[in-house]
Formats: sequence, structure tokens, C-alpha cells
Amino acid sequence: MNKLKELKEYIQKEIPEILELKFGCEITGDDKHPKLIYVGFNSNQHGLFIPEIQALLFVNKIETEIIGRPITLEDVLRVIEKNRDYVTINLIGDYLLFQSQRIGTKSWKLGLPLDQQSEETTNFLWDLLIRDK
Repeated sequence: MNKLKELKEYIQKEIPEILELKFGCEITGDDKHPKLIYVGFNSNQHGLFIPEIQALLFVNKIETEIIGRPITLEDVLRVIEKNRDYVTINLIGDYLLFQSQRIGTKSWKLGLPLDQQSEETTNFLWDLLIRDK
């Protein structure tokens, strides 16, 4: 399993609300449209957004896997706090710097979810949260 996938699963386990079927939650689609975004429930139908073609789809029942909403900096900070690992955080421009005496320093680009962060940031967070568990 790659570190990003393992890190996402760990954070989702620690913060189960990431997988709740709410506005913005990603769900699996089909071969033609592999990713759909949940936009809400109205009357008897669920609304799904198809990003590739910028269209809405309405269905009576959702029978696919819930991928969850994107993992944000807030989620990561909540998990770091739960783990009680000592981390210093500094804001420099568009980046938040994580500093750990045990691991070193890496940055998080503000405004981007976990899966759009650098591989170095993902590896740092994996080392911080999972390596010794």
C-alpha cells in the first residue's frame, strides 16, 4: 500500500465524518465517469455532480462506494493533536510549516487537500502519524 493511501485511510478512521454522505463527498462512479460528487438530497432523489462533463445526475439510490470528502489541513491538525505528537507549526506565506524534532520540517501548501500536497509532505505526515504505530 502506498503512503498516501495508508495515510488517508488512517485519517478517515480517526475522523469518521470524512466518509459521511454530505455535500462535497466523493463517491465511485462507473468506467465512463469514475468519480462523482454528492451535492444533496431532494425529495426522493440524490443529486450527483459529474466533474468531467459539468453535469448533474439524479438517482433514487446510491449503490457505490463512498470515497469521502477531500482531507483538509484541519483534518490533519486534528489527528496530530489526537496523537499528542509534539509538532511546531509556523505560517510562512502560502505555506504552513510542520516541524518535528523527531522527523524534521515539511510544508503544507495552503488551500490544497492532502492528495494534492507534495510527496515529501505526504511522507513526512506518514512518518509522523503512522510509522511507529
